[in-house]
Amino acid sequence: MAVWNRHLAGRTCTCLLVALWLFPSRRAAGGTAVFTNVRASQAAPALQRRASSDDLEERRAKCPLSQEQLESDHGEKWGDVRDILVGLRAASPEAIMRARFTALRFQDAQFLAATEKDDNQSIRDRAKQWSLLLGLEEMGMFDKMMNLNSDAFNLREPAGFEVLSADGEWVEFKIVCSSKTLTEKSRFVKDRKYGWVYGGETEYSEARIRAKKQQEESRDRAMKRREEMEQKQRQARERGRTEAQVGDFVKHCEAQKNIAMVSWQKTFSELSDQMTAEDKKQEVLLGAQGQMALQKLFRPPTLHTMGYVRAGHVPKEIRQLLLSHLNKHRSRSFVEAFNPLLGNQRKAKALPLLPEWAKKGGFIDNLLRPIVEKASGRKMELVRVGASLRIYEEGASLMQHVDSPETPITVAMPLEANGAGSSWHLQIGDPQGHKHRPMPLQPGQLLIYEGARLAHGRAGQLPHGDLTMAFAYYRPKANYEAKRIQRTLDQLLASHNAAQRGPSKPPPPKPRKKNEEFRKMDEL
Repeated sequence: MAVWNRHLAGRTCTCLLVALWLFPSRRAAGGTAVFTNVRASQAAPALQRRASSDDLEERRAKCPLSQEQLESDHGEKWGDVRDILVGLRAASPEAIMRARFTALRFQDAQFLAATEKDDNQSIRDRAKQWSLLLGLEEMGMFDKMMNLNSDAFNLREPAGFEVLSADGEWVEFKIVCSSKTLTEKSRFVKDRKYGWVYGGETEYSEARIRAKKQQEESRDRAMKRREEMEQKQRQARERGRTEAQVGDFVKHCEAQKNIAMVSWQKTFSELSDQMTAEDKKQEVLLGAQGQMALQKLFRPPTLHTMGYVRAGHVPKEIRQLLLSHLNKHRSRSFVEAFNPLLGNQRKAKALPLLPEWAKKGGFIDNLLRPIVEKASGRKMELVRVGASLRIYEEGASLMQHVDSPETPITVAMPLEANGAGSSWHLQIGDPQGHKHRPMPLQPGQLLIYEGARLAHGRAGQLPHGDLTMAFAYYRPKANYEAKRIQRTLDQLLASHNAAQRGPSKPPPPKPRKKNEEFRKMDEL
């Protein structure tokens, strides 16, 4: 009884025969009891049980089942079953086993419940569950779910029975039902009322349970070993890819570092001349005439009148990737290539990104482009992702300027700020160029602004701490002519004797004049 409960709840039923003995049965309501004489005899006093031979023959004659019905299942043993049906005690475990099969065939839930031993359930409870199993009562939703696909329901259609062996308290038997042959060996115990009853112990089912448990444990161990092996293989492949990526990244860093070194290999006067030329360009572009020209050239504004949008937060995937890259490779950063906008203090460092991250349609672009398009209300395309993270260190500066028409929309992403870096905010001018407004940004926040239309920069030098930024640049996908805007700006600059604005590119290397003019690689 208890064993079958565990089998059924765990969906590990080993055979249908177990249900014949162990399925939790309760009192049958509305079922057809064929063993009427049995229950009547149980209620009779003891003296009635010791009746005369004439009384016994009379009771046998009142058996609810005919000899032909019993012989079809039990052959010459039919008389033993008949005696039990009329209220006599079972003479042997085999006899009570045969009687229980007959009760199963004729769906007598009460007899099945009464002739099995289970200290955890009453006869009434067991009869109730036998009624559900035999279809005498409607099964509730919970019972249906618990017994879904259970082979125990095949017991509703028993077709044949055979005792294979009977040895003391043990009976080995075979039941045919629903085209399935089920074999079991069960133990019976003596009972005061019925002579013998099923004791709740089944040899084959217990062995099957142990065997199945061992199979499951063996399968689990094999699966665990396979998973561990696959995990090791994945880790080995990952290490191989990581080592290859690190090797490629180191080469990429060295190449970018060489370019940066070449950009600084000039005399101090040459660097000063470039800074002076840039100052003059920006003075023209930030003046009243330049601002008026920019407002006309960028009409209507790409974003809106103010020209900037706080767009929430940097996508988590991008920030995690870039922060991991920063923490892992910060030691490989170097002084950024000479840029007049950053001054000549060498206080801005660059940490190159992997080229595949920065390409159009790449990881970063696919996450940022929808945000930029939502902010602008227009289809946008990537111009470029900043090839490196920029790390502003103590003493760094960024002069007020406007960007090239090639990169009209800037996406600024602060990743990490320490010390005064968290309050060294970008300042953006209004469309008239009169007022510069600080744009407080905390690490992880996102700012989109029209860098080619609005003046922007940072006030003074960074007093202490550091600030790490990532940038991406976009432009409208349609109805945007960067070259036309550039030509107009070049004419404006030429009228003021300023060099053409043009897109910024690293200057070509010049022949070496003196050894002392070069900076060592380590200084970068």
